[in-house]
Amino acid sequence: MNSSKLTAVIGAAIVTTLGFSPFAGLAHAQKDYQEWLKKDKQAFEKYLEERDKEFSRFLKKEWQSLELNHGVKRDAQPKPVKMPRAEAIPIRPIDRSAPLVKDIPLPEYKPRPVPQKKLDLQLGSPDADALDIDYFGLALRVSVDPGFRQPFGSPIDNNSISAYWTRLGGLKYKVIMAETEFLAQTLELNDWGYGLLLNKVATTLFATSRNDRNLLLWFLLSKSGYDARVGYEDGRVFLLLPAMNVLYGTRYFVIQGTRYYLVSFDNRPENAKSLHTYDGRYPGATRVFNLALSKLPNIPQRLVERPVNFSYPAESHTVNIKYDRSIIDFFQHYPLTDLPVYFGAPISAGAARALLNDLKPLVLGKTETEGVNTLLRFVQTAFEYQTDQEQFGRERFLFAEETLSYPYSDCEDRAILFAYLVTTLLGLEVIGLDYPGHIATAVHFNQSVAGDYVMHGRKKFVICDPTYINAVLGMTMPAIKDAKPKVMILPTTAFLSRKM
Repeated sequence: MNSSKLTAVIGAAIVTTLGFSPFAGLAHAQKDYQEWLKKDKQAFEKYLEERDKEFSRFLKKEWQSLELNHGVKRDAQPKPVKMPRAEAIPIRPIDRSAPLVKDIPLPEYKPRPVPQKKLDLQLGSPDADALDIDYFGLALRVSVDPGFRQPFGSPIDNNSISAYWTRLGGLKYKVIMAETEFLAQTLELNDWGYGLLLNKVATTLFATSRNDRNLLLWFLLSKSGYDARVGYEDGRVFLLLPAMNVLYGTRYFVIQGTRYYLVSFDNRPENAKSLHTYDGRYPGATRVFNLALSKLPNIPQRLVERPVNFSYPAESHTVNIKYDRSIIDFFQHYPLTDLPVYFGAPISAGAARALLNDLKPLVLGKTETEGVNTLLRFVQTAFEYQTDQEQFGRERFLFAEETLSYPYSDCEDRAILFAYLVTTLLGLEVIGLDYPGHIATAVHFNQSVAGDYVMHGRKKFVICDPTYINAVLGMTMPAIKDAKPKVMILPTTAFLSRKM
């Protein structure tokens, strides 16, 4: 059975057994998992072993040496260290005939039950080791053939890597594959989350050997159907993956028009100038990583609360925001990628509930323009501005929930949070505006609104800059007044109907 069919079988089992939260009825899910595995054991064993033999022979062929490209830089224009402040503008009388903010039902929240015991999918086979791993606060136990603990050794070349593949192919790898794929479905992990799960397994087995971790990840990802490769140089082994998204600042080389990035799942950038690698892939391993996050991983929440303050128009407000520490830890292991990934990611249920419940009364019943201006002032002034270079020493985009947790944020972080609030609380359409060295947003209103705007299709979008301090809608920062921005179509409209 190839990996895609295996995934389908696992998925079918999960749909049957987990039509509810994976932690509610945990014992029942584990029992059904055992029954599923036993029932389909015969089909589960029908892997085409000849594939491994052919691939091992292929790996023995001469590898090519390739020069790596420097990582793609998203924007060469530096961001301003200090944001300008708009001059005070007299408050305009409210147009009572203008459309009012509707009482949009907030997303449906389903708090995630925290498991009270280890999520244990171990088969209990007498010749399997129990491997305990921690996945962002969730204790997991999986079964591992003892042979996986044997280190790779040396020398590192195509022949030794071929022999390594043959050795692992002779182990009972199907068990760890089935269990980790089952966990990925249960925890609702996207591709990157699954890679992090396999990295937890590899790191637990080989805490001090980066080469062993990367080789094991290569094997497990390939067996899971991903187009994973390895390369070596100067005694070091590197993991290489293509992605549907750009990984900014990550070195890569190109094979047949596809970028293969030097990937690291442990938040430590890989660095190499050239690599020996092969031009081919494991048969059937065609899946490409997609970093989009339509759901957050279903891990135990650890809510942290902090108050922030802002004033608009002359009234002071305190918003008690919350963020999930487990989700923030997960995001810290995410690579720098395309901005729509950040705009499209949800906020955890606990954080969204606190944020939206505090802000909704401040916009409900107001005109759309006053609602937008209120949210603009909140994002502009409730959070301190600082560039990524100042805060992190490198470029780093923040997911909306991260902006709630960090002491500072810059333009794209604020645009992401503002777009989430406008689409969720006001139900208005938002686009992103990509200026040289700056990110802003624009909003489509249900009325004619004065101020700076851009046209997209046949719709007028009024510029709303959540970084231009004290600016109201329709105001463009003076430094970019004459610049023409690129329009980003955002996936944020999904928030209007998303269940959390």
